[in-house]
Amino acid sequence: MRLKIITLLLLIGSFTFAQERDAVLLWSGDEPAADETNPTTRKGWYEGIFEVNHPLYTVYGPKPEFNKNIGVIVCPGGGFTHLSIRKEGYEVAEWLNALGITAFVLEYSVPEKKDQAIRDIQRAVRKVRYYAEKLNIDPDKIGVIGFSAGGNLGARVSCVPEKVNYKVVDEVDKESSIPNFTMLIYPGGLGREADAGLPAHLSFGEGTPPMFIFGTVDDKVTNFGSLYLAQELMKKNIPVELHILPDGGHGYGLRSNNVAGKFWPSLAEEWLYKYICN
Repeated sequence: MRLKIITLLLLIGSFTFAQERDAVLLWSGDEPAADETNPTTRKGWYEGIFEVNHPLYTVYGPKPEFNKNIGVIVCPGGGFTHLSIRKEGYEVAEWLNALGITAFVLEYSVPEKKDQAIRDIQRAVRKVRYYAEKLNIDPDKIGVIGFSAGGNLGARVSCVPEKVNYKVVDEVDKESSIPNFTMLIYPGGLGREADAGLPAHLSFGEGTPPMFIFGTVDDKVTNFGSLYLAQELMKKNIPVELHILPDGGHGYGLRSNNVAGKFWPSLAEEWLYKYICN
């Protein structure tokens, strides 16, 4: 079931304007009342969602003449306490649209609902795949891009063998929840230097999608986890492209005033066109 919402779109360093989008509930067949949607909080240029009681995704479609029939579920970060919905959600969707890709900005369960959050992203992949034809998307070209905590979810949903983390709800759940490709930008919670490896709940093998991973040396939250993940994928002969810049820190999104935020989009675009958009 779809409902109409108004999303405020912010062009980086530019003017704010309103545009109508479609929001799709993940779990319910009932359309919620307007006051039941997930509220956003504005703090200057920062916009976040601090409580999600109705998991959903918002559909951002490219111009029809540029549509490459590819879908990407966008998973914002926020440490599982909130969603950095503008910097790592709406702005990323606009970037994907410019590449001819349909974006689905995911509002997964927060705060501190990690188990439900993985169910949410699994359900989102299945739902997009189930409705792929109606969305003008190739069901074999559905990917995930995740930032920080959203990158953790992106890694977890890419695990094989596929782990069903909830009871079947409807026909949607007969679809696979494993994306066809995965992009992880400063992914969090994948291991620290002292861990010397990935968390035990992450497993990869035949069927794991190709991955693009980006981080920086000075990001103490994610740098070793990205290395461990890339190493494990290499061991399993799973295609992986890893980029680690010296500087950039954490949480920069697409912001071009940060060296990492300036360069990762062009690297990811090149990877997409080489492996996915052909």
